[in-house]
Amino acid sequence: MNRLLKFFVEHIWQAWALALLIAVLGGLLAGGLVRSSREHERLSRMQLEAERRSIEIMSQTMNGNQMGAIGLLGVIDEQVKLEARNQLVPNSGTMAQLMEHIARLHDADGTFIVGQDGIIKSSWGVGKPLTGVDVKFRPYTQMALKGKQNVYAAIGTTTGRRNLYFATPMYAGNRADTAVIGAVVMRSGVTRLDKMVTGAADHVLLLSPQGIVFSASNATWIGRAAGILAPERISEVRKLRQFGTMFDVKDPVPLSFSVKPGIKVMDNRRIAVVNTPVQWNDPFGDWTLVTMEDLSRSVPLAGALWTGLTTMLLLLLIELLLIQMLRSNHTKTITTLQLERYAKAQESSAAQKTRISAAIVRMQRSQTVAELAQTFLAEVHTIFGALQGVVYLYDSKDNRLRLIGSYACSESPPDELKPGEGLLGEVALEQQIRMVETVPNAFMMIRSGLGATVPASVVMIPALLNGLLLGVVELALLQVPESGELKQIEELAQLLAMNIEITARR
Repeated sequence: MNRLLKFFVEHIWQAWALALLIAVLGGLLAGGLVRSSREHERLSRMQLEAERRSIEIMSQTMNGNQMGAIGLLGVIDEQVKLEARNQLVPNSGTMAQLMEHIARLHDADGTFIVGQDGIIKSSWGVGKPLTGVDVKFRPYTQMALKGKQNVYAAIGTTTGRRNLYFATPMYAGNRADTAVIGAVVMRSGVTRLDKMVTGAADHVLLLSPQGIVFSASNATWIGRAAGILAPERISEVRKLRQFGTMFDVKDPVPLSFSVKPGIKVMDNRRIAVVNTPVQWNDPFGDWTLVTMEDLSRSVPLAGALWTGLTTMLLLLLIELLLIQMLRSNHTKTITTLQLERYAKAQESSAAQKTRISAAIVRMQRSQTVAELAQTFLAEVHTIFGALQGVVYLYDSKDNRLRLIGSYACSESPPDELKPGEGLLGEVALEQQIRMVETVPNAFMMIRSGLGATVPASVVMIPALLNGLLLGVVELALLQVPESGELKQIEELAQLLAMNIEITARR
């Protein structure tokens, strides 16, 4: 936290840049999450709508009026059953009228009766007559003869029309649990189917079990494949003849987009895709209703942008308050620390002054100059932590510095020094305080009265009284003294000079 506070205080512009970056990233993330959430919500709703559309298609086909009409005919009409057993003349007047009536009633363009052998016994329809045609290979005939109603979508080989074939079993008795003796088939156009398919969403496709588009909101997609078909699948499509002659000489052209469910990007637009099965009892599997919607219309980007912008502004406001709070706390912390340091400094200064005052009293009690020097050295050791120390008295008659006291010296200091001799002699000559910060590997370069020592610093002070030199003091300290501490040492040396004068008079 301290590093964080220091960063925000010392690098305010970088802090604001970081805050802005976090706010922008947060806004983008929030906008993206909201957009993704709304898109997936819309995808779920599309799935429900597609399932309802699939149920509607099945209710209008498998469970619709057309299937109901031919189903009832195959159960209760005895003439139809006689026709299927070859016991009536094909296309007799009464039967032809019945089939035409049923077809026209349900907007169909053909109705025919298939015997158990798969041959059309009677038929009515627009175009070429189908009576006598063998349709046992047709999937819708095979499923009906197995007792299953089914809807089969196909393209005519001669007309190229898309048709729906509604096929229902024909039973020997008046119940569905009796033997199947044939089938009733109704052929209808796909106008109603196209309307149900195309009105579902922005884009809709109805795929066969083989993946071929049979109905679509875009007419150019009809006959295209959902992806690249394997050679065996193409061979199956051609053999089935479900799509007429469309693929006799060419392979199905793949669609330019994927129909797999999910959210995709098409032509720089986000598109939601859902797949729903349509159960027509096709022997090759379920058909698939593919629904696609342009999310830029149903889930506008503006909503996500507003959410992202609002989030970014909120984050910036929170970060502003947080930075201000951190800076304020840092200022309070610094102020508290400064007050604590000031109080400690005052306390230490008061204690130091007390110790110095006591040292002055003890120095004044000294009877001889030698005793005064030893008292001085003992006090600077106690107060300032001096490792070693020497005091030389200046003899103006002989112009000599004579040793009058030493403390903790490993070697005996010289008894006499001349002014200008060594560092201590230079201090006596120049009458200026000097401090040398020592280096462990270079302390031998210091020539002083202390000899070979490894202090953190060596302080040499002239003991002056009214500008007159009375002696010099050299101290080896454990630390490099601060300016205030050095000033106190110098003042204590001046007090030493004053006491030397007083003791000498005695």
